[in-house]
Amino acid sequence: MTALVRAELRQLRSTRATWALLGVALLLCLTMTAIVLARVGGIDTPPRGSTELRDMLLGTSGTGMLPVLLIGVLSVTGEFHHRTATSAFLAVPDRRRVVAAKAVGCALVAPVVSVGLMIVPLTIGTLSGAIELTFDERFAQLLGGVPLMFACWAVLGVGLAFTVGNVGQGG
Repeated sequence: MTALVRAELRQLRSTRATWALLGVALLLCLTMTAIVLARVGGIDTPPRGSTELRDMLLGTSGTGMLPVLLIGVLSVTGEFHHRTATSAFLAVPDRRRVVAAKAVGCALVAPVVSVGLMIVPLTIGTLSGAIELTFDERFAQLLGGVPLMFACWAVLGVGLAFTVGNVGQGG
C-alpha cells in the first residue's frame, strides 16, 4: 500500500494540472485577502488589529478548497483520460486499494496546501499592519480545522470522480 501512495504522490507532483490548480488556489486566496484588507475601516467590518479581522483573513485560505477538490477529481479522471487506468488496475487488481491510495495521497497533499494558503493572508495582514498574530483558542481551532477540512475536500473529490466514473459502467 505504501508503494501505491508513493506512486500517487509522485503522480500529483508531476502533473501540470495539479500545479495549475495550486496556482488558481493561490490567486483566489490573494484576491480574497486583498478584498478583505480593502474593506478594513468600512461599515460592518472588523477593526484593525482585532481577532475578528485575523480570523476573517485566515478564512480567505478557504477559497482554495474548490481547487483541492478538483485535484482529487483529476487524480482519478487523469488515469482514464491518459488511458493509464487499465495498467493501474492490472498492476493492482484490487480496485479498493487503488482508490484508497488515491484518497490517501490527496489527503496528504491537501493539508500541506492549506498551510501554504493560510500563511499567505496572515503574512500579508501582519506586514500591512492590519493584524497582530495573537494565539488564542479560536486561532488554534482554525489552524487545526482548516487542514482537516482541506483533506476532507480532497478525499471527497476522489470519491466523486470514482462514483461518477462508475455510473455508466453498470457496477
